[in-house]
Amino acid sequence: MQPRIVVVDEAGNVARTGRTLSSLQQEAPQRATARATVSTTTAASVSDWPAEPLPVQRSVQRGGVTLTVYPALARRGSQLIVDEFLEPIAAAREHVAGIVRLAQHKFRQQFKLLRKALIAERRIQLLWSTFDDPGGQVLIDDYLDAIVQHAKPGGSARELVDIRSQTDWATFCDVFAGDIVARGDAIRAELLAALTAFAECQAQVNQMPDVYAEAVDDVNEQIAALIYPGFLSATPADKLSSLPRYLNAAALRLQRMASNPGRDTQSMAMIASLQSRIRGAEPTLSGKQQVHAAHTMRWSIEELRVSLFAQSLGTQEKVSLRRREKRWDDILRMQD
Repeated sequence: MQPRIVVVDEAGNVARTGRTLSSLQQEAPQRATARATVSTTTAASVSDWPAEPLPVQRSVQRGGVTLTVYPALARRGSQLIVDEFLEPIAAAREHVAGIVRLAQHKFRQQFKLLRKALIAERRIQLLWSTFDDPGGQVLIDDYLDAIVQHAKPGGSARELVDIRSQTDWATFCDVFAGDIVARGDAIRAELLAALTAFAECQAQVNQMPDVYAEAVDDVNEQIAALIYPGFLSATPADKLSSLPRYLNAAALRLQRMASNPGRDTQSMAMIASLQSRIRGAEPTLSGKQQVHAAHTMRWSIEELRVSLFAQSLGTQEKVSLRRREKRWDDILRMQD
């Protein structure tokens, strides 16, 4: 069954309907805010991909001006819509969110079981109770989203954002269908390991005397950026398993503080200098490659922390302040 496509105006009123995107795009009002909405009144309209492929970008006329827009499958409450964005990064983010919703609906029985499995994990619920998430609903949603977001599409699609057609979607579903439960179990195990390490690090923080307040503040800022409501889907799949190591490194740093506080202060200053450079330049980044590379730097800094404060735990890559500074300079010179 092919979904019904509805074009709505700025006020949300139905402007016209049809069965294909191309016909509606030709007839759509010349408004940048016009949207093609995929009806969710039937199961088919939610679980099936639109009949026509979604281009990565296209040119449209709006008020006599030619604009480049970026179509994406996006979720709006209970609806899935085909929307168009002026920024490719925003389009990519919304497209992934739409695919997540589509997958969760298509495989709703498996996700129902995974939801129950998470709720049944009493240790996780206890560790998570320190966060401002009554009932744990944010954690549940984040966990279910992460199961899809961290999946590998398979076939020619490199990332979820590259799923643009029925063929791409079918390839993804074929691979994902046999991996849902195992992936859910693995992420749940990674969640428990991360929350356990977080609790142990917090316990170490609470034992620190006031004389080390500056270092404690630095650690608190670090671990709050690692574990928070929404961290599962926000953390790259290949970094989830590293979260306990980053947290253990922070705890080990505090344990060793008294033996060489001067060295800790020096290392903390090195990291602060690099972070300051990155934060100052981030607003100027516009290209997709630059933004992606900047995000990878965030994890390189975590590896640098391990190298400086808890080298015995090992790092995933060769790291040094000079290497990270050179990498950041390379990012600033990148062009899409």
